[in-house]
Amino acid sequence: RAFSGANNELKEMRSNVSRVSNETRSLGSGLLGTWDDFRGNFAQFTLAEIAGDFITDGIRTLARGIKDTVVETDGAITDLNKVYDKGLKGDNLRQYLDKFTEVAKQSGKSSVDVIQGTAKAVQMGVKDIDDALVFARQSAIFSNVGDVEQEQADTYLASIMSAYGGVANSLKPVREEIVGAGKDYNTLTKFMDLANYAGNKFAVSTSDIGEALSRSSSALQTNGNSMQESV
Repeated sequence: RAFSGANNELKEMRSNVSRVSNETRSLGSGLLGTWDDFRGNFAQFTLAEIAGDFITDGIRTLARGIKDTVVETDGAITDLNKVYDKGLKGDNLRQYLDKFTEVAKQSGKSSVDVIQGTAKAVQMGVKDIDDALVFARQSAIFSNVGDVEQEQADTYLASIMSAYGGVANSLKPVREEIVGAGKDYNTLTKFMDLANYAGNKFAVSTSDIGEALSRSSSALQTNGNSMQESV
């Protein structure tokens, strides 16, 4: 994409320089031929210099971006392997990198965000890596809907799910009927549906609900309030 963008920029630049060159030639037709030669050579020289600088800077920026992404991804995988007892390596690592990337594309997040969300779920007791990835995907959706940073969304959901049966049980199917939500979903989806419903019906945002319950859900649940009542 970076090189495609650079190519388009160069095409546009070349077109603009050509247009200016033609207009200048028309305006200066009465001047000496030596000026026309000088102007033409100068335009070509300037285009070449600008194009060279643009390509060089583009390559440097692309290289830095690739390096940063590799380093950040490596760090996220290292953190995940610290809490995931089976560890991801070799073919298994490559397989899950593809899965992380796919979830990232679907949710509009970076792979690093998804890996960190997966690590958070594992750290909170989700043993199966695929279940942890589902948790990360839901957290990414919550981050988008609530317009909060991914790390904050992970923290909100982990705290709230801990109060209502635990993160490890939050992905187990439950059957309940809630206004504005489907009948078949898990505890995590149930909270997201409730938070979204409240955000649509009242003067609060989804992130407001997440922040409030992350602070109070444990106390509310201990005193007998259901998740719906707490929201």
